[in-house]
Amino acid sequence: MAITYTGDGLTVLIQCDYLLHHDWMGFLSRYSLMKYLPDARVIVGVNRKEMLGPIMYWPRRSGATLFMHKVMGRDEESRIARQKYGVDGPMLLMPPHFACLRDFDEASFDTSALGSGDIDVTSAEFGLSSGIRTNNPSVFLDYSGGWGSFVPTTWINKLAVPLFTDENYATVEMSANELRMARIWKPASKMYETLCGG
Repeated sequence: MAITYTGDGLTVLIQCDYLLHHDWMGFLSRYSLMKYLPDARVIVGVNRKEMLGPIMYWPRRSGATLFMHKVMGRDEESRIARQKYGVDGPMLLMPPHFACLRDFDEASFDTSALGSGDIDVTSAEFGLSSGIRTNNPSVFLDYSGGWGSFVPTTWINKLAVPLFTDENYATVEMSANELRMARIWKPASKMYETLCGG
């Protein structure tokens, strides 16, 4: 089956750990997929680790499949997810610090290049992703280095969640990709608060 520009025929595995910052980062990945690849099937894989409190309420509430499992490597996780959920087509492996900010048509990406196996969105092989501070019209953007005035490292292993603040991270000089992130941040924040009871 061919993958459509809205993601029909595609499965995305968001690969998280059971950590506070992976909760909100994974949700931002999920929200961005709902906006730009709404027909993609989304599985949220979570390496279960000891945690201070309950997190990861949003996957099922947002229509994604939650795949909570013992600690395992990313390759094993994708293999088991394929078996458990009957995935036989292409599956994108997406870390939680990536956001989908364009559909395939807008990015002029030929989905036939994806084949039927696992595709790591961080790989340069397919040209699916780039850094968010660039103007590259990629489908997926890595925001681990920050965007606007947002610095993700200040939110790692914190009880606070940046999606619950009213802070405006937009700055005067931002790339086209950062502007796209700014446009989805506020609605994503509202949905996260609704789904997670912030």
